[in-house]
Amino acid sequence: MSREDMFEGRSASGRRRVKNEVIIGDDEKVYKIKISDIVAPNFHDHSYMSRAGIDELADNIKEAGRILNPITVRDLGDGRYERIAGARRIEAVKQLGWSEIDGKILEVTEEEAVLLMISENLQREDINAYDEVYSILQYISMSRKASIDDTLSLLNRIRNYYSGNVNLTPLLEKQIKEIECSLKKVAKYQLGGFLNKLKVLNLVSPLVEAMRKDNLAYSYAILINQVRFDMDYLKELIDKTLKREINYDLLKELVKQKKE
Repeated sequence: MSREDMFEGRSASGRRRVKNEVIIGDDEKVYKIKISDIVAPNFHDHSYMSRAGIDELADNIKEAGRILNPITVRDLGDGRYERIAGARRIEAVKQLGWSEIDGKILEVTEEEAVLLMISENLQREDINAYDEVYSILQYISMSRKASIDDTLSLLNRIRNYYSGNVNLTPLLEKQIKEIECSLKKVAKYQLGGFLNKLKVLNLVSPLVEAMRKDNLAYSYAILINQVRFDMDYLKELIDKTLKREINYDLLKELVKQKKE
């Protein structure tokens, strides 16, 4: 789902701190933005970035002499701009020693900015399940104006309702509809599927790191996590899996034997 499908953002204009305005369409503008004026969002976006990937991107930008796709930011109103999309591009031009970067400035709310970040993340081919689920969880929490812990508690109650362990109250029914509405906006999961995916948040740190850095598959990570009582063995299984020394069926058997 593109950001155009979600809402119409307005390009900003008339900012004294932004120079070299370039018109690229009837009403869309790209600005030269000082990198020192750009701040990271509070929202947990895809935080891990491959150094090799940044190096390659920097080489491509250097060869082209410019970034092909401008970054996207929102105006914070105090001379700073919050990054919405373009973390890798910013790191790449920093590496090249550039002080400015081409960017589009949108006048959007914090909630709209988070939705844009999630949309950008979910459209990436390299997004891992942990960052994907946590990003969506943050958006749901923001929509509810609640903390992550409060939202997780609610999702646990909903899971218990689906399992037949609690009754459906008018309040719970309303909350379910609200969460379904939030999930519909990110167009990724049905509520039941998202509840199932939440188990990724219980993974131990070596597994999260392997998912982010080495693209360890979600199904393998969930299985290996069952032997978290023996971290040395868990790390051994991660290593063998990444080296493709064992397939899923053999991994399943090894986990079963370890638990017996």
